[in-house]
Amino acid sequence: IYDLSLATSEVAPLIAAEAPRIGRSLALDTATGGLYGVGSWQCGAGRSILRHDLDTSVVDTVVAARQFPTLLRPYDLAFDSARRRLYWTAERDAATWAVYSSAPDGSDYAVVDSGYGSVYGIAVDETDGSLYWPFFQSNNLQIRVRRLDGTITTIVDQNHDDRVSDVEIELDELHR
Repeated sequence: IYDLSLATSEVAPLIAAEAPRIGRSLALDTATGGLYGVGSWQCGAGRSILRHDLDTSVVDTVVAARQFPTLLRPYDLAFDSARRRLYWTAERDAATWAVYSSAPDGSDYAVVDSGYGSVYGIAVDETDGSLYWPFFQSNNLQIRVRRLDGTITTIVDQNHDDRVSDVEIELDELHR
């Protein structure tokens, strides 16, 4: 994983390892500099969420599937630095996905919402604490949002031929 300076265009290694344990979906804790990632299957960590300390290069397992009997495989991550919460999507079984939440160390675990077909993506708006995720099943795309008060609503519901694989938040557009 490399760091690209937008000011100077210089590229420098951020995390270097012969066999990286973080395989996909990264989320940065801007308050502490911790980088979260879904574990790499090639390194035997594919059913876990890892935290890489960018100052010390220490890698800790934050969430392991063995801790959570309903967790089959984590997929995407988001981190809310303002509220100190880690969010992730994961398969619960072969047909059902869910959205999960925990404290940065994996404690205080909760299921935010569940019962979906495929949830490939998650994003948090740190300005108002809203959490967004796309859900796709039988050519129907929905984008759901959970507000701080816990209410969950659908903001997009349409037939769609293509699978949506991620969601990002454009704050300028969202808060006009």
